[in-house]
Amino acid sequence: MADPVAEALRIIHDADFTPFEHKILAEDFIQSAFDPTLAAAEVLRAVNGRDHGVSVDEALLTLKRDWHQLLQLVAQPAAVTDSVRQLLNLRDNGRCCVTPADYKHIHVEPSHVISPALKALWENNGNPRLFAMLTAYLTPAKVQTLKKSLSPASDSMALYNVLLLSPSLGYSVRNGHVQIMPSKIYWTQDNKPTVSSTASVVKYLILEPSREYYGDTFLANGQSLRSKRNRNVLHLKTHSPETLPLPHPELLEIQSKLGHALLNFFTEKFVKTNGAVLSESDPSNFWSRPFQLLFRRLWHLVPFFIRAKGYQYLFRSAAMYGSTSVYELPLGLFAKRCDRSDDNEPAALALLEKYAPDVPAPLLIDKFQDLDNVKWMISTKLPGTVTMATIFRMSYPQRREFVRDLAAVIKQINDIPNNTGRFICGAGGGRIYDWRCAMAYGCGPFDTEEAFTRHLSRDSYVEDAIPSAFNTKHRSVFTHSDLHTCNILVHNGRLTGIVDWESSGFMPEYWDFTKVMRITKNKDEIDMYRKIWGNKYDHELEVEKYLWQGTPLGGPEELEHERVTLPPTNWPLARFHALTKPY
Repeated sequence: MADPVAEALRIIHDADFTPFEHKILAEDFIQSAFDPTLAAAEVLRAVNGRDHGVSVDEALLTLKRDWHQLLQLVAQPAAVTDSVRQLLNLRDNGRCCVTPADYKHIHVEPSHVISPALKALWENNGNPRLFAMLTAYLTPAKVQTLKKSLSPASDSMALYNVLLLSPSLGYSVRNGHVQIMPSKIYWTQDNKPTVSSTASVVKYLILEPSREYYGDTFLANGQSLRSKRNRNVLHLKTHSPETLPLPHPELLEIQSKLGHALLNFFTEKFVKTNGAVLSESDPSNFWSRPFQLLFRRLWHLVPFFIRAKGYQYLFRSAAMYGSTSVYELPLGLFAKRCDRSDDNEPAALALLEKYAPDVPAPLLIDKFQDLDNVKWMISTKLPGTVTMATIFRMSYPQRREFVRDLAAVIKQINDIPNNTGRFICGAGGGRIYDWRCAMAYGCGPFDTEEAFTRHLSRDSYVEDAIPSAFNTKHRSVFTHSDLHTCNILVHNGRLTGIVDWESSGFMPEYWDFTKVMRITKNKDEIDMYRKIWGNKYDHELEVEKYLWQGTPLGGPEELEHERVTLPPTNWPLARFHALTKPY
């Protein structure tokens, strides 16, 4: 008998749809359902029971519209009775449960976890079509739980479905812009939440999953949620679990799933309204590479003490860029501390410029030390936006073009010759600065792949579990070593830059693949990497997964005196204003 899930997914993916339409039906409705088999059966029913003359694509689009109509009911606000409001104020002390207690709570209001508007699906003849979809998505058992919660037998039981929030937070939670999820300490090994419905204290996580800017969510004191300290943590408390119970964890789980599905409709509409691909910087607004090379040549004719004055002047307008070690300067330049990886990134940029000039990497402009002996480099800014923020907006043709671009660039990177005399090493032939082998310490260099793998494994149990782990031979090639989508820039679907080369070096040929597959969870990104590498290094990926369990940050610690000392995160920028010498 055919698998209904596989059959429904095949039908959806065969439809001539946009990536968003495929995602909403395949991932959100089927794969994220509490029982994907039931959801798939609902899709097959809609397709097989369609009217004469209605195509499969039209039947699926009707199902998508019904799904959206159902989800919109979840976002509808609804009033609570005065008696429930009084109990809610007692439980939550009249404060927004997300806003810190020492903040002013100017405006708070009750907000349902699941809107009672859903009762319209089964009351007063209801809406059989949408109710069938809800049942297929939630399962009949959870629908019965939902019915009881939306028609509580007492005011105390009504508290299972109510939170006290700022109006902005209430709107964001209902619409999926903010999600409240159990902390991992409450999850089982098979990813099932186990929060007790009678607990007096529960720790939740607050997530903002939207990839589009929909505006700030505000706390009860008017400040942005993003300004809240520990904004991702929420502690719910009650002094009487029997009479003043906390929100039911099952309802929060249902709301989180439905809210996330509704969010994707919001994002789909945003993309249609604002264009297919977001880009913060147009390549046409940047200096050409020949001009940058000419500028650098002329700039280095200037004595260093004058160049230092120029950098000090530019740093007056510097803005921290994502971390405490990278600063954006005027004139399309970046300043970056190199203390975490010594001279590895400047060495990598020099290799790229010499052997792979067509790779869209930053151009190294200068490097120097300050009075604290902290090493710095100045490089050019690249156009485009991080791929993580844009890949889900790309059309299928744009994704194919992007994959071709990236595959071609990776080949150019891998073809850079290794003239260091070491088999596994950093870009300049020295230590490797990679989170897989303890970034703050560095490791190596190594003369054989086996020595490198044994360093990562640390213990002999790996050889017993996977005998081939130390026997497989690979080429040593130049790799970026951190090729996740935050470091890849794109504009209008075309690759425009690859940044953050501090971990690069000569590594086993599978290294870039296993590194990105370790951290990538997004299906679109996984599909992209699979189109580049295929299944060629699946065995190496399994070995790496096994190693990650015991040594996620690499092998044994190096000697303390060899450790790279990192400046504190509050390192004063004023020290930059005393540049001592180039290095």
